[in-house]
Amino acid sequence: MNHMELSSDASLAAGCFADSSVRLWDIKKKGRREEDDCALLRGHSGPVFNASFSPDSQWLLTCSEDKSVRLWNTQTKTNLVCYKSHNYPVWSVDFSSIGYYFASSSHDRTARLWSTDQVNPLRIFAGHLSDVNCVKFHPNCNYIATGSSDKSIRLWDVNTAGPVRIFTGHLGSVNVLAFSPDGKYLASAADDNLIMLWNLATSKKVATLTGHKGPVWSLDFSAEGTLLASGGSDETVRLWDVTGNNTAENDAETEGTNNNGSPTPSTSKELIKTLPTKRTPVFQVKFTRRNLLMAAGAYRGGESQVQP
Repeated sequence: MNHMELSSDASLAAGCFADSSVRLWDIKKKGRREEDDCALLRGHSGPVFNASFSPDSQWLLTCSEDKSVRLWNTQTKTNLVCYKSHNYPVWSVDFSSIGYYFASSSHDRTARLWSTDQVNPLRIFAGHLSDVNCVKFHPNCNYIATGSSDKSIRLWDVNTAGPVRIFTGHLGSVNVLAFSPDGKYLASAADDNLIMLWNLATSKKVATLTGHKGPVWSLDFSAEGTLLASGGSDETVRLWDVTGNNTAENDAETEGTNNNGSPTPSTSKELIKTLPTKRTPVFQVKFTRRNLLMAAGAYRGGESQVQP
């Protein structure tokens, strides 16, 4: 399994697999779920890396090594459209909050803006120096943010396709991004095990959240924007206070080194709680509309086996 995606209404879960398949679960169904208790979606011809549900959970976008993005109907479990424009594998895809537009990012160093009723992209966002690993819509849908293997984050205007902000500070590839509900802050996480919080108005970093022991793969703000949830390869879910009371740059003493050989700060004071899992790397954390926190991953039953 490469990724797990949860719908915002807590009704569906989608798994992206290396065998080019997508599996769809109805997580509202009560009782124990069997191994084959899911819908198998086939259409991609390469490993599937990422997925995104529409706001009403009626549609699902998936992206793959086959350079394409596919749109699925979650009710009929059928593939409706295949979008092809990227020149290399597509790493990430994200539906806008209005559901009509979506964005994708790729190994070709670009991100692209699409509408669901057109097979060609509306905008191409070029400027990163390496893979664009993740893409995220701003809550007002007028901007998108991208994170790259060049260790930078860029904020783009969807009307002009030009960059309006560039954020630097991470020491590794940027894996995931999340906007606060009010659209004033952007959270980013990278292979340097750090989470950074940025003020979009000033372009300045307002906090560095330390504590994860491995790359962070998912971020999500609570509905009121006071909490940030994170999950990643260290098999934990962590909750952070981002109200501003503790979000000054922390000056914790260093403890050892991270994967890049640079000093790793001790756990920052913004950390509220650490929730360990049972051998489960966390692919996604998601606050539902009722502000319940959900987490999804692949349980590692054995060293050589990964099960959804």
